[in-house]
Amino acid sequence: MEWLEDLPTVEVINLKMIELYPQFTTQFSHLQKGYEKMWEYLTMEEFRKIVDEINKDAKDPSKFSELNNDAVVREGSSLSEQEKSFIKKRKQLQKPLFAKLIGVHADNIDERDIPVVGLACSGGGYRAMIGLTGYLSAMKNSGVLDCTMYFAGISGSCWTMALYYNQLTQSSPQKLKQHIKSHVNTHWANMSNFINLLTRSPENSKLLMQGAIQRFYQQNGDISLVDIFGVLMGQTLLTKKRDTLPSEKSGQDVTSKSQRSEVGEFEPRDMYLTGQAHYLKDGLEPMPIYSVVRHDITLGKTFENRIDEIKRKLVDTSRPTEIADLETKKKEIENQQKDAYQWFEFTPYDVGCEEMEAWVPMWAFGRKFEAGKNLERLPEQTLDILIGMFGSAFAASLVHFYKEIRSFLPTGSLAKIDETITRYEASMLSYHPISPSSFANPFYGISKTFTMNDGKVAERPKAIIDSKELYLMDAGMDNNIPFYPLLREGRDVDIILAVDLSADIQTSTHFDRAESYVKRRNITGWPTGAGWPKDNSEEKYPLGTCTIFEAETAEQVKDQSNSKSLKKERPITLAYFPFIVNKAYDPDFDPQEAEFCKTWNFVYTPEQVEKVTGLAEANWTDNLEKIKSILKKTWERKRNQRLENESV
Repeated sequence: MEWLEDLPTVEVINLKMIELYPQFTTQFSHLQKGYEKMWEYLTMEEFRKIVDEINKDAKDPSKFSELNNDAVVREGSSLSEQEKSFIKKRKQLQKPLFAKLIGVHADNIDERDIPVVGLACSGGGYRAMIGLTGYLSAMKNSGVLDCTMYFAGISGSCWTMALYYNQLTQSSPQKLKQHIKSHVNTHWANMSNFINLLTRSPENSKLLMQGAIQRFYQQNGDISLVDIFGVLMGQTLLTKKRDTLPSEKSGQDVTSKSQRSEVGEFEPRDMYLTGQAHYLKDGLEPMPIYSVVRHDITLGKTFENRIDEIKRKLVDTSRPTEIADLETKKKEIENQQKDAYQWFEFTPYDVGCEEMEAWVPMWAFGRKFEAGKNLERLPEQTLDILIGMFGSAFAASLVHFYKEIRSFLPTGSLAKIDETITRYEASMLSYHPISPSSFANPFYGISKTFTMNDGKVAERPKAIIDSKELYLMDAGMDNNIPFYPLLREGRDVDIILAVDLSADIQTSTHFDRAESYVKRRNITGWPTGAGWPKDNSEEKYPLGTCTIFEAETAEQVKDQSNSKSLKKERPITLAYFPFIVNKAYDPDFDPQEAEFCKTWNFVYTPEQVEKVTGLAEANWTDNLEKIKSILKKTWERKRNQRLENESV
């Protein structure tokens, strides 16, 4: 193949990898050895008994209540009933808090006028996870987090979310910071910690390995590297502090439940995404939205290949007159190429894709479906497996990267990965997606078309509804800031707080991709032109630590009851927080340049955690008055618009 000639040599890749991340090859070498150690343990007779117990529990409705229920695909653009109920309760809770924040009496606040605020947080490995923790702490202290409706994340931010809505931290940013500080001083690939935790008690073994065993049978006797990563990330982040007990120091067994709880037991509820609904009851916290994408393999072909295919078809079918329309075809393909990703969202309530208008309950994801109904009853997919999919930071986003780390991977897992790489090679070379996770496709065999709210009939991607498998990956492959879920109809977000913890903040295409999306989806109100200045600037960071982008849009909507025109205005205000140096905090610390803040670093000292969270807190606090101003301005606009329409 001609493209092989363009690939860099292994030697060049080696040198580049060592330059970018000196510990990379060493850590993956440890992972390979640890992987082998783990499977040695899994083949022991004692563990086989645990596997039998896991499989037995998976059929027991008293262990998993979802086994009592069948699931069906819900079609349509409307929000789930659970989310609608949450919104109502959240607004009731927000009324006095919002009034206090903007400095007015609660009696002057109508819940309909409270701005709907969405927090959109980027990926970026541990830098994103830790930095976001600092922003959450400052947001909570300022009162703005209590006035936020949605909390959307990608990749590393999803790890923060998984910990925030968890008994380990109880939605406390301070507890979250302390938890992270005590857990990120050991690399997730350190298998000795995992083996120790795994062998601590049968209860631990079952909780830690349930997701992996479930995936093993779902994938016909195989576990992907993404799944293994998820399990290892789960034991790294989703466990209690691993204190060494006196009995351990003396070589004695740890047997009491109280002792075991100090070294790693976790709440069973916290191992499932639906368990996070506990922290949303009565509208107590923002609703989490975890974002992933599916990459359209057909659209993943290069532009040139697709044009050549069209030319051949026109010639082969003797339709030369249509060759004149080739320029039109080229424009169509260019637009399609930009639309090569479908965004899927995971919430404690459901899983689905707004562009397909199809949804299933969160507890049913992982089951086999056909024509909108599940074919089996299985327990809910575990959270550790999901966080592996949400943020597969262990593998780079380039096919070249995979070819390099391949030599460090266990030979037993190569066949499945190689098959996936081969299947996705064209798209990987074009768009650089990571190796995807594969799950049973809940949308297999559903109707090919659906009717949108405007009456137009839209087609669902044939590649999705015709496939029994659904391949999902880190949403950062398309856009590293999750704007799209917050733009969904029915959520009606007025203000987006975009926390950009990316490594390439000034060169990435976050805003261009978002603007292309809103045009494609006919979404009004987006602040056109938002983003970093296109022209060269002498300043290192011309936007600073927070920039407000506002949009103005209004349309007249005719009221059918009295033929009067009502004003409908829904501009979106974007507050952009790039994670950059704050000279007043520490002029020598820039997370865009600091070596320990590199995306591929998975070990932080307590001092480094403090440094990162402290910078995030400073960047938020310095701009708090800006945020209060746009909140009050948006409230006044919505109130005035409502009163004006009521008078009509």
